[in-house]
Amino acid sequence: MGCDIHLHTEVKRNGVWLHHSEAKVSRNYALFAKMADVRNDFGIEPFLVRGFPEDATELTLLDKEKYGIDGHSHSWLNARQICILCDFIESHENPEDWFGDDKLMWYYRNLPYFMGNRFDGFIKYPGDWKPYGIEDVRFVFFFGN
Repeated sequence: MGCDIHLHTEVKRNGVWLHHSEAKVSRNYALFAKMADVRNDFGIEPFLVRGFPEDATELTLLDKEKYGIDGHSHSWLNARQICILCDFIESHENPEDWFGDDKLMWYYRNLPYFMGNRFDGFIKYPGDWKPYGIEDVRFVFFFGN
């Protein structure tokens, strides 16, 4: 049985988390291992699994509720961790060994854009976001078998 990810992108503006999108992310166990220690047969050091955020947006919460007990390993990544995740994907000498054909698909198509930049741009180009009241970005996600 396979495992899939359900990933929502959220943006904090003027103190309120807003739902940006639900990203379609291909099944990729190396990526899942890094994000939440799911299917980690690679020995990858994962991010800490934090649970579902209490202040998640209504749409993200609805998706979580839809999957009920079939959803697991609920967590989220902050802006700095999103940058680390991007660097992790790009840092492998032979990324196809870890990510197969999904490396470019994940990095260029599935890493959502917001206001003309990828979500890792929040850390890399903070001045681009401040005039619009953007205070933070995050990925909220869980897995289902």
